[in-house]
Amino acid sequence: MKKCLVACIFLFVASFHVFSQEEQLSEYSYIVVPKRFDFQFEEDQYQLNSLLKFLFNKHGFHAYFENELPDVRRCDGLWAEVNGKPGFIWNEVTIKIKDCDGLLLFETKTAKSKLKEYGKAYSESLRNAFFDIEVLAVHQKNMETLLAGTSKTDQDTSEPVDEPPVETVTIKLRNPLNLPNEKYSNFTHADKSYLLRKMSNDFRFYEETPGTDDDLTYVGKLFVVDGVLFFENQKEKRFLASFDDQQNLRVNEEGTQILYQKAN
Repeated sequence: MKKCLVACIFLFVASFHVFSQEEQLSEYSYIVVPKRFDFQFEEDQYQLNSLLKFLFNKHGFHAYFENELPDVRRCDGLWAEVNGKPGFIWNEVTIKIKDCDGLLLFETKTAKSKLKEYGKAYSESLRNAFFDIEVLAVHQKNMETLLAGTSKTDQDTSEPVDEPPVETVTIKLRNPLNLPNEKYSNFTHADKSYLLRKMSNDFRFYEETPGTDDDLTYVGKLFVVDGVLFFENQKEKRFLASFDDQQNLRVNEEGTQILYQKAN
């Protein structure tokens, strides 16, 4: 009985701890992924940086490389860091999440891989480490952009100032076709996962294929012509498409409607 009580208390404390971390990370509006980690010799080596950004976007974060950030307050965001350690037998990876002052808010367990190829080993380790972040079920709040002429830094001062307080505005565009506003959107169909990436002039659609060289397989693209949404597959065949009120994607392919359900 005593052991059961101790186990129940432990589970309660662990659950409360996870909830607290999820709530804390969800209070931020974005996370920055560096293009090069300390253990890499070049930007996005082994495509690890792109993979981490993809995983964050898939699991409730708004992830950006720093050069992609819109005009936002620095301290509204989080900053990702990855420590990697190659070894004779194991390759190790740990993911850290910090605030704008460098304060550590969350750190995953160290994940290991025995794969011999460094690229595949780091990719496997990164995915395994990210599971600790995935279970938090973070859902970051909407990003707020700064008005022109305001500062990106949040500086508190006890001295009175003549300048008006910094104002923020959330950009909301008219969207009659229900097109996704997010940079990345996730969908599911027939027990498979898909990623929709918003580009400057269209949307690119990928199937998630873990274990392949880049973990993504191009499926097609979506674009608008004269107010009509089209889907063009790999063979450049075009079909009518639409997003419903829940932003599920429907593609009318040769008399058959294919439904891709919004996953986030």
